[in-house]
Amino acid sequence: MIVDGYYTTLRELLATGNADKVVARIGFGIGTAPEAAGDTALTGAYVKALSGFEMDPANPRLLRFTYKLLRGEANGMAITEIGLFTADGQLVARKVRNPIVKTPDMAIGDSWELLV
Repeated sequence: MIVDGYYTTLRELLATGNADKVVARIGFGIGTAPEAAGDTALTGAYVKALSGFEMDPANPRLLRFTYKLLRGEANGMAITEIGLFTADGQLVARKVRNPIVKTPDMAIGDSWELLV
């Protein structure tokens, strides 16, 4: 779910070009509250840099962020929420899911698509 922080961030990025408003990080949390537009954080978050991003030339509104949670990261965490963050820590999107218990023999990689 896109949260209110997304629109605030987008306005500031477009108005000022502030590099701190670039979506640059992914977070994994343990919260179970339903997604809401007013969300501002993840519970017990493990946050790291995104692996990258792609812009789809066939769909100019699609922005795809890629990430990897490596074997040595967030072990023992029962991941129930994932979020996208700007470089300065503003939450712009949050998704709640069924738990994934992260173990040392597990690496997780995926992408998150936003229509802008």
